[in-house]
Amino acid sequence: MLLFWFGYFSATGKEGLDSTVVIVSLIAGVLGIAAFVIRQNFLEKPILNFKIFLNPKYTLSIFVLITTIFAMYSVMISVSLFLQNIQGMTALKSGLIMLPGAMIMGLLAPINGKLFDRFGIRPLILIGFPLMIVASVILGNLGLETASWVICLTYAIRLIGVGMVQMSLQTNALNALKQEEVSHGTAMNSTLGQTVGAITSSLIVTLISNRTQFHGTEMLKEHKSEMIGMSADAIQKLKKTISIDAFIAGNNDTFL
Repeated sequence: MLLFWFGYFSATGKEGLDSTVVIVSLIAGVLGIAAFVIRQNFLEKPILNFKIFLNPKYTLSIFVLITTIFAMYSVMISVSLFLQNIQGMTALKSGLIMLPGAMIMGLLAPINGKLFDRFGIRPLILIGFPLMIVASVILGNLGLETASWVICLTYAIRLIGVGMVQMSLQTNALNALKQEEVSHGTAMNSTLGQTVGAITSSLIVTLISNRTQFHGTEMLKEHKSEMIGMSADAIQKLKKTISIDAFIAGNNDTFL
């Protein structure tokens, strides 16, 4: 079932949304998920109990949680690609720049849990979302000369916000369920988190690729007249500059 979705998002960048491969993959994925949900609802002991979505408080918390997970993975991927493709870093160095944010997020998890128990979900959401938004605006305007420490700090601040929001939403969702439904809720949270993360990876790479191609084509049109009479070396340098600028523009577009 997930393979159809992976195929859909991977093919979108190459074939286009109106291609047969994309349409067939999308339909197959939707039908597969529908069949799985229906089947589970008729089982005495379902693998995943989808009836818990009849609880509006749980459903709302999960919907916002999925959105937050999507935002977390999308930024993680786009920042990683920016560091490697634009600033020329190795995968190891880019990972080290993003590591402090992940470590801080993990260290703050028990603290966020205690804050949730004491103050409830509202304060954590009201603090977490603004941190995410402000950091996203900064990360959505990265340039070739942006310092590594700025990216590291901004990414860490964003993950602090993500940690506050995710933890509070997960706990709030499980608290809305009956005791006998908690195990199903935990399994559903884990399944949805992994699924959204996998789909986000393919989708974000596709979006960045499409937007980079679009900006690259437009920039080449703008500089077409300048290329007349230029040497081969000069044209190559110009094309390299355009490819970098196009990727930056395409990468920043994903934050919109």
